[in-house]
Formats: sequence, structure tokens, C-alpha cells
Amino acid sequence: MDWIGAAMGMLGGVGLFLLGMRLMTEGLRIAAGRALRRILERWTATRMRALLRPTPRRAR
Repeated sequence: MDWIGAAMGMLGGVGLFLLGMRLMTEGLRIAAGRALRRILERWTATRMRALLRPTPRRAR
């Protein structure tokens, strides 16, 4: 019976994680809007541009 409780707890945890990911995705879509989408489309217009595009470096 103890393994049933552990399995239920794990399933509940995974469910909460997936719900949080969905909510965060929706929030980021709303926050980013069209401007970020345009920037990403421009940077990744072709496979070569996407491959050669450097990642931003952190300010030190």
C-alpha cells in the first residue's frame, strides 16, 4: 500500500509541474508579444542564420 501512496504523490507532482509549465508558457506568450516574435523570425529566417547567430553574452 505504501507504493500506491508514493505513486499517487509522484503523479500529483508531475501534474502540478505540467500545469505550471502551461501557465508559464501562456504568460510568456502574452508578455513577449509581437516584438519578440519579429526579432526571432528575423534572426532565424534561414537555417544558416539560425546556426551562425551568436548567443548573447552576459555582462560582467
